[in-house]
Amino acid sequence: MSSSAPSLEPDAVVALRSDLAPWTVEAVSDLLGDRAVRALDREQLVPARLIARAGGDDPLAILTRLFALGDGVTRAQLAAALPGLGVEGAAASGLVAVSVSSDDDPVQALVDLRPYETETDRWWLASDRGEAVTGRQLDGDHVLGVGGASLTLASITMRTPVGRVLDLGTGCGVQALHASLHAGSVVATDTSARALAFTAFNAALAGVPLDLRLGSLLDPVAGEQFDLVVSNPPFVITPLGAPSFEYRDGGLAGDGIVGSLISRSTHGWCSATLLTRPNMPNCGCATRA
Repeated sequence: MSSSAPSLEPDAVVALRSDLAPWTVEAVSDLLGDRAVRALDREQLVPARLIARAGGDDPLAILTRLFALGDGVTRAQLAAALPGLGVEGAAASGLVAVSVSSDDDPVQALVDLRPYETETDRWWLASDRGEAVTGRQLDGDHVLGVGGASLTLASITMRTPVGRVLDLGTGCGVQALHASLHAGSVVATDTSARALAFTAFNAALAGVPLDLRLGSLLDPVAGEQFDLVVSNPPFVITPLGAPSFEYRDGGLAGDGIVGSLISRSTHGWCSATLLTRPNMPNCGCATRA
């Protein structure tokens, strides 16, 4: 099983947000260059790692190496990159693993963390680290970051101001954060407690209030109505004996989850529903929607 999801105390939120402020999508793109960024879209980490290592002790290079590229850094380097939160604060928040207290001791990230931007807002989104970074098969409770399906759904969702939005199967919470920009309130659900924990972390760091609920399909919102429902539902029909993952395997036969959502969306509990199906790995080191 995976490690615990990260969490933030209120004072840590302010410190981490301030530390990460210069670490933007544009800053990462400028650091790595177009060729390395395109390589990352193909899950080829080496070009980006070489360029980021050449950045030395620059805080933007250190944050990119550690959290987006899975590269080890020293305790002293992380302390300089996160002066407000500090190394101990990062460890207490579940972001990194540290050993003893020498400046040269190695620090490893426990999560994937990277900048994300919309036309109006800047966030940082945490998720589990991918296979390209860990070099091993994903755990069954893996929480996926922003991928191709996430960006597709975000790009086609209508942003007309509405009252209530439901993000069904929220994952790391990216759709819920998008919805918060044009909704009076947002409910985000998932069958994965770890996914909801990551969403809580990301929402706290973004300063966005979300109503998070654990449960399957419409069970957590039974009897409630919404103006808009967005969902990137599990869609893989997994053969018997093959590894299963919470983020992609719905547990119903065939295409049962998608079929259930479509049929129930006509029963008056929402005025508009958007579903998206294809999925892809995390996109690059930083993402602009």
